[in-house]
Amino acid sequence: MAGSTAPGANIVEVYGPQATQSCLDQAFAFILNPNSSYPQLNSVVAISNSWGGADMTDSSWTSYEQEAAARGITVFASSGDDGNTGNVSPSFPATASYNTYGITAVGGICTTLSGTASTDGTGTTGIQKESVWYNTPNSGDGSQGGVSSVYAEPSWQQNSADANSVITGASSITGLSSGRGTPDVAADGANMEIWITYSGSTGYQELWGTSIASPLTAGLFATMDYYIGHKVGFI
Repeated sequence: MAGSTAPGANIVEVYGPQATQSCLDQAFAFILNPNSSYPQLNSVVAISNSWGGADMTDSSWTSYEQEAAARGITVFASSGDDGNTGNVSPSFPATASYNTYGITAVGGICTTLSGTASTDGTGTTGIQKESVWYNTPNSGDGSQGGVSSVYAEPSWQQNSADANSVITGASSITGLSSGRGTPDVAADGANMEIWITYSGSTGYQELWGTSIASPLTAGLFATMDYYIGHKVGFI
């Protein structure tokens, strides 16, 4: 996904041995290691994370976010895929942002195309409509967000009339008068077809989730960094 919006970029995938917060911290530290044996990690411009859990604080993660911001690295995280559960709680680490450093949380949209479909690139397409990704009746599937009870509303959301009105306007639902709101931006998270070889068979596979949207956005910003000739850092 990142490579599709950043053609020509070096893509480095870093995995933890388990889907836990401690392994997520280890992966972040590995990427930021100044003495890494992987030379590609010496020129990181964007990081995308798809792991998510309950809203929380983590001192190690906070420290790594500060370092990333100081080095001009933009860090993105999927906002979560539980938007159709009735649960208004947002997901960590998408919530982990402060006034001058932190995560850019990426939600999902559903794009409906018009035109003539094809499997070989000869078709014509246009965007008919875009909306929030929200699968019905599939329980759980949908772009997740909300207002954090752990992280305070950062200054850049307080100073935005649009953002602040959404956060305060949701108080009757969230029970919170203010807090860090997610997501910040959104990208394609549904109606996505990829050409893939899996378990010996090759063909189109439908995908959905904010784990698509986050790397798409990270690749887009890597391309922007390259075009303007410098890192944009924390956005």
